[in-house]
Amino acid sequence: KRWRYDTDQLIDFLERNVGVIPRRKEMPKPEKKFSLPGTLKWVFLIAGGFFILSMILYAMGIGNEEEALKDEPASSIENNKQAKPEEQVEISTNAGGQTGTDPGGGASNVRNDINKNVNGTWSDANGLYYLVISQEGGQFFVNSFAMDGSQSGQGTGTVIGNKVKMDINIFNVGIISLNGTVATDNINLKGTTTIAVDGVPYSEALHLIKN
Repeated sequence: KRWRYDTDQLIDFLERNVGVIPRRKEMPKPEKKFSLPGTLKWVFLIAGGFFILSMILYAMGIGNEEEALKDEPASSIENNKQAKPEEQVEISTNAGGQTGTDPGGGASNVRNDINKNVNGTWSDANGLYYLVISQEGGQFFVNSFAMDGSQSGQGTGTVIGNKVKMDINIFNVGIISLNGTVATDNINLKGTTTIAVDGVPYSEALHLIKN
């Protein structure tokens, strides 16, 4: 330490009195600061911008949804909670029986889970005979008569929804089968009549009208 001190003193003397060029003092180097590379820095800036933008859009979306709920009428919300039936069917009962109607109004769309009331007298549309049906639920007894009032036969039948099927033993003739559909007006029954002639089935149109 003494030697370093004497050397420093000598150098100071020579610099001041002899004209020796003073030695250049080394400037302390600044400490290196940690910094991200330029590309990585831009990546972080862009990602941060997208994050902020997404948060703003998300907040705006929630606000718009709340405003829409406020503006929607209470009755509309209540209607949305109620299930809409696929079919709306009106069932009414009158002296002629049970009637089913739907928005289409066609006989094919009539509800067939409720048996039609076919009880009563049905006349052939061509004026050849008439039938008297006594119904009990989905089954019935049927008697056939000529137009002069004489009985021509008897049998049984079934009704499922609006579909009617009956087998009648016509005296001195044989069994005839009647299959038809009751119309929505409950007074028309249309279908086919089948009878075996010499063992060969023969069919013709059936149309009965309720009296």
